[in-house]
Order: sequence, then structure tokens, then C-alpha cells
Amino acid sequence: MNRVDAWSKAVTAIKAAGAVPGIQIAHAGRKASANRPWEGDNHIAADDPRGWDTIAPSAIAFGANLPKVPRAMTLSDIERVKANFVATARRARDAGFEWLELHFAHGYLAQSFFSTWSNKRDDTYGGDFEGRARFLIETLTAVRAVWPEHLPLAARFGVTEFDGSNDLEEGIEMVRRFKAAGLDIIDVSMGFSTPTAEIPWGPAFMARSACAARQDCLPRRAGSLANRPRPTH
Repeated sequence: MNRVDAWSKAVTAIKAAGAVPGIQIAHAGRKASANRPWEGDNHIAADDPRGWDTIAPSAIAFGANLPKVPRAMTLSDIERVKANFVATARRARDAGFEWLELHFAHGYLAQSFFSTWSNKRDDTYGGDFEGRARFLIETLTAVRAVWPEHLPLAARFGVTEFDGSNDLEEGIEMVRRFKAAGLDIIDVSMGFSTPTAEIPWGPAFMARSACAARQDCLPRRAGSLANRPRPTH
């Protein structure tokens, strides 16, 4: 059984339960080759056969529990990964999914291209805003070309790093670029590109950033602690 057939069974079951089948696709970048969160949430040991070499825009480790230094991607690597996103989107479409989200947040590969913490490239995929945005826009554009226009295409994106900088303005401009490239919905989240970030964890702590994205950009949802269950008495 190929992957499309296997996922088609899951899609059929989801629809039978009365829900809309959706799928999120991502590349973990320098955060890949890691143990499950409940098994340490750290990089798999170098001598463990389950591990693999990681890639990223630059050869810079995330740090903390993820100290493995990734290999800096070549232009060929970049083209290959973009093509992999497109191929995955096609399989999702052919399997019958009706909602697709690109995970461009949380320090994964796409966010790593956008973040100045992880992207120190001196070519057309690094440097200024235009360079750091390029991988994300090109990937989104390529996926949009194969994903049906009548089906929603979303992206989870970290609009801010909570690192003390004034990066929200750049994050909101990125959302505008996503809209121009054909994105339907933005899932507003945080960058998670540095372990030194001071994230103000709490109920609805991403709401202000989500409202900024909504003001003149795209329909949005805020991820992470959007609400808290209330105890019943």
C-alpha cells in the first residue's frame, strides 16, 4: 500500500465521523533527529542508529537540549526541500484532505530561514528581510500551485520571537506577503528560534499578535493557550 492509499483510509474515517480532514506538513530543520517530548525532547545521541544529520540555513545549533550543529544547506538542498513540500502537498490532495497547513513556526526549517537567530547566510536566502523571507514565499507559492484553490491553505508562522527585539513588524509584513502569495488563513504563533526567548506564557498570550495580523492581513487563529478550561463547581 502506498502512502496516498494509506492516508485515504484515514481521510475516509475522519469524514465518516463528520469532520473535515486536514493535515499539517513541516520540516523540522535543526530541531530534527530528536527524541519524543516525553522521552527527553532532546537530540538523539550521535551513536544512536535512530538519529540522522540535520540541515538548516546556517551551521548554527539551536542550543539547550538541542545542541547538534546542522549542516548549512546548499542551493541544491533548498530546491530539493521545496520540491518535497510540493510532493507532500500533492499526496495530501490526492488522499482527499481538504485542509492543508504549512508549519512555518517554532524554529523549524522555514522559521529558521526567517529568523536572524538561525540564518546567517550571505546569499539570496539570507541577510535582509527579502532574503530571509525568500524560502518561505517560494515554498508557499509552489504549494499553492498544486493545492486546489477551493480548499483552504493555512500556515502556522512565528510572528515574534519574544527576544526583546522589535520583530513583530517584520512578522506582520511576512503575513502580508503570505496573503499576496495566496495564503488563506494564518495560524499566529511564536518563533521559538532561541532558547533564551522570554515567552510570556499565559491564557491568550498570543492574542495581541493575532489581532495585529488580523487588522489588515488575513483571517487568523492564535495558537498556544488561547483559553483555559474553567473549573466547574
